[in-house]
Amino acid sequence: MDEKQPDSIDNRYVAFFDILGMSDLILQNHPKAWDVLSRLSRAMEAGLQRVKFAVASEGKTPTPELEYKAADYIRHFRFSDSVLMFTHGETAPDLLSIVSFCSQLFAHAFQLCVPLRGAIVHGEFWFNLEHNLFSGPALVRAYRSADEPQWLGVTVDDTVSTNMTPYLNPSSLVSPICEWDLKVKNEIQPKRLKVLDWITSIKGSFKVGKPLDDRQLYDTGFQKIFGPFENLDAKARDKYATTAAFINSKLS
Repeated sequence: MDEKQPDSIDNRYVAFFDILGMSDLILQNHPKAWDVLSRLSRAMEAGLQRVKFAVASEGKTPTPELEYKAADYIRHFRFSDSVLMFTHGETAPDLLSIVSFCSQLFAHAFQLCVPLRGAIVHGEFWFNLEHNLFSGPALVRAYRSADEPQWLGVTVDDTVSTNMTPYLNPSSLVSPICEWDLKVKNEIQPKRLKVLDWITSIKGSFKVGKPLDDRQLYDTGFQKIFGPFENLDAKARDKYATTAAFINSKLS
């Protein structure tokens, strides 16, 4: 890709993910942390090839749906416990690719006890693959939107939510977007945010009784990687408690 010019604008969909508690795990047990990263990497590669969807072309004359594969529209880069994804542009296939893949990735990672938190946003994002340059307001917003909510989950911005509206139906392969009250860093009151309902696709996979609390959720498998529940600090426990409440609401 050519060097970016100061007056050029490239809008696209950008997602950022990281793994909760990974920094401490790397310092305490690097081989175990490496195993977590390796499993996440394999899940990403498999998911990109597997996630497909169909989109009917727009216009006055109805046309047959065309099938797309998420891997054809998403670039992804990993550094330690962080994952950056972005689309080629801002078309319907671009949007459905990143939303459907992020939902499936989160659900799969959750089943593997990899505690992800992430966000998908739309906006200006420049990149130069030759020089490994990545920058733009969308990247900053994606990072902050992933880091600020105190839970395990995926938020989306207003543009992503609005642009997804035509595709939110029961037959869609894309998980629906809903709203949820979340605790946010440096704010006293919870904020109502738009989030991915990643639970819908794996409802039958939950083997524990309802309702879940923070300890029950953590003990389903996360403790095998990150240690006993008693060792978690209050903020980490709050994240699992909020996630458990969200799961309970979707399973009820």
